[in-house]
Amino acid sequence: MNDSAGTNHQKGETLTEIPIVDWNDLESNRAKVLEDIRFALSECGFMILANAPGLHDAFQQRAFREVRRFYDSSDEIKASADIAQTPYFRGYSGLYLAPEGQCASIEIYQYSIDQEPVSAHDDENFPLYDRIMKGPNIWPKTDTLPGFQPAVDELCDVYFKLTHMLSELIVESLGEDPAHFRKYFDIDNPYLHASLNHNRSLSVFPEEARQWVMAEYARFDSDPDLVGTHIDGSPFITLLTNDRPGPSWSRPVPKSSSGAMGRSVCSDRLR
Repeated sequence: MNDSAGTNHQKGETLTEIPIVDWNDLESNRAKVLEDIRFALSECGFMILANAPGLHDAFQQRAFREVRRFYDSSDEIKASADIAQTPYFRGYSGLYLAPEGQCASIEIYQYSIDQEPVSAHDDENFPLYDRIMKGPNIWPKTDTLPGFQPAVDELCDVYFKLTHMLSELIVESLGEDPAHFRKYFDIDNPYLHASLNHNRSLSVFPEEARQWVMAEYARFDSDPDLVGTHIDGSPFITLLTNDRPGPSWSRPVPKSSSGAMGRSVCSDRLR
């Protein structure tokens, strides 16, 4: 621990809350932020990033409203953006209704940086990752959601910039030159994979199954096939924004007029 950083972290201490890293501390105490990041990812594996740039409260609330409107739309409207219509792993995946014995119930809209394809998706002269990661988004075909695409485009831009800024801070917190990160993740050759996940409430389950579902989620060693436990496919970090954080969060995600916001960064991405 660097005492000059102004932290009180002890390696190996028992944590009862997800550590918070405040972006606003960068200007006044950069060393503290770097130590806070290193501690959070080495001792917890997650962190809540408060006051993340671009994610002020007004924008968050607008984005959440637009996403809710999309998921509240008719099945026909959502199906107009079905992921099956594109080879680029973008678009809507219909509601997965949990069969008997499974807890997960989710529908997803996947998106990325909206750009021209590098080639035909089946042109093997180009790397597979370029063929599937670079291409256009698919949007719902409707006049009833005029704010959805602008909100998602803005969110994508905010995420992409934050991903690079935060990743460079992580590298710096490990005592390395952030140029090493830029060597592998070129900001001028962007890659980003993102999704809007709609996790359905207990209301989708029969009343007699709800207590069992809650108990399975509460268990530390629940079967991953039951509750959807997984490792994200991102190569370095995963950023999460939660509209309504549930009881699985050991600490409430901070929201305030100053723009405080939770970000969750998975350290298992640090190879």
